[in-house]
Amino acid sequence: MKNNNQELNQLTKDSLKTALMQLLAENSVEEIKVTSLTKRAGVSRMAYYRNYPSITALYHELYDDYFRQFFQSNLKYLIDNQQQTFWVALFEFIFEHQEAAKVLLSTKENPHFLDYLNQVFCNPIE
Repeated sequence: MKNNNQELNQLTKDSLKTALMQLLAENSVEEIKVTSLTKRAGVSRMAYYRNYPSITALYHELYDDYFRQFFQSNLKYLIDNQQQTFWVALFEFIFEHQEAAKVLLSTKENPHFLDYLNQVFCNPIE
């Protein structure tokens, strides 16, 4: 039973993240309301609040998921003082995932992205 609940919870989170990405293509994060997010995701408000205290928390988890893929295999370059290799890998990653990057790195979301980068580089994602 626990596995089914975990799978359902993960499906809910994935649906919310997909819906948020779609809405971010049209709106800034501040303009997105829980009602429109849950409607787009096809989940209840209760399911949303069971997983996230705010849209900002979901937004940060979306960033974490996006960049976790990159940092897990490339943070070693920063640790080993190979900055050029790190930055080349980062730009290649962004190019490979350019559709998500267009949304997450858009000019309307730029302040959020800069705040996020400051947090990540001060406390790297585990």
